[in-house]
Amino acid sequence: MHQTPGRTVTLWENDLSTHSVKKVRDKIEELVAIDSTAWITLEIMSSGGECLPVYGLYDWIRGLNTPIQTIGYGQVSSMAVILFLAGKHRVVASHCFFVIHEMAQTYTQNSRLDISEHFGAINSLVFWEKRYIKTIRQRCKRPPSKKHLEEMIKAETRLTAKDALEWGLAHEILPK
Repeated sequence: MHQTPGRTVTLWENDLSTHSVKKVRDKIEELVAIDSTAWITLEIMSSGGECLPVYGLYDWIRGLNTPIQTIGYGQVSSMAVILFLAGKHRVVASHCFFVIHEMAQTYTQNSRLDISEHFGAINSLVFWEKRYIKTIRQRCKRPPSKKHLEEMIKAETRLTAKDALEWGLAHEILPK
């Protein structure tokens, strides 16, 4: 594990939105400006959130020359799994669990969609779910087969810290 005092960003948000993701990006950018070679730790506890801002932050972190370590605490679910995978080194707390599930879309109360808007929403969900599966399979050292991962996602599967280590989703488990 890589710990550099004063170089930790905490993301304990129930809903990962454009706003919460931008705050994290801004804080990491500040730390990179101070020292672009020292490790930065991103602590994550989240039930997930929006695909677009999370993948934006994921791509941005992966493109940095500064090494980023992610640490998962409590629950790391849905799109938070993708953000966790952005880390060059990934650590998980012993009681942390991950949840992988099908993509979903939340509609506001009294929203009205016509048929083509429904098809557009479905196509968008299919696109993001394919990207989600591809990212998990690319970033884990020993992922399940694509078919098995698809089945696990449909079943809304919970992974323990030990499961995450076995998949190569995490590189180590924090000592108790």
